[in-house]
Amino acid sequence: MMELPFYKPNRAGSGSAFRFKLVPDRNGDLGFLFTSILQAIPLQGRAGDTAVFEPNKDLPDKNTVGKLSEVEVADIVRVIEQVRFRAQSSQGQSPYPPSYSLRFYHQSGGASKTIEFYPLNLNGRDGERLAFSFTVKVGQPSSGGSVFRVALEPGEAFRLSMFFRNGIHAIDQQRFRRQMAYYRHRTEPPANPGPPTSVHVPEV
Repeated sequence: MMELPFYKPNRAGSGSAFRFKLVPDRNGDLGFLFTSILQAIPLQGRAGDTAVFEPNKDLPDKNTVGKLSEVEVADIVRVIEQVRFRAQSSQGQSPYPPSYSLRFYHQSGGASKTIEFYPLNLNGRDGERLAFSFTVKVGQPSSGGSVFRVALEPGEAFRLSMFFRNGIHAIDQQRFRRQMAYYRHRTEPPANPGPPTSVHVPEV
């Protein structure tokens, strides 16, 4: 299992902790799963502390679990890489095209989830806009749903891109090994049954 955690607390208590995992399903096939997306609880009166997450792990409106498909993962990698390329070119200050804003819809157990990933329009000291927003909306926020949102800094987004690339490579390797094992099983000659045995037939 591969795992990449991010902890994004803040004093306002609106931060989140979340992690991405590459875990096997019931059939042993690897698949991406983001999990443990927890909203923080602010701490008051304790110098040096900003927030805690543990008390929210059992509250349905404070955490969520969901799965990302391989295509969705590849799309996130594409956006991160394209934004990094634009920042190094003359297009760095032009508006982002619509293809840079991703939105995935999921339905599980009667609950709907919307996953959004897009670059933020933030100007750094050098004018490059490299921050990203990862947002998960459970249900309809206007009717009591939950919203989990974190901002990824350039290094965090690059690390996420590396994790996704390595995960996709691991999935491809697993499929290749299984396909080769299946092919060898189909093409192997049958085992040598040995010399025929004599059968005694009684006289009539």
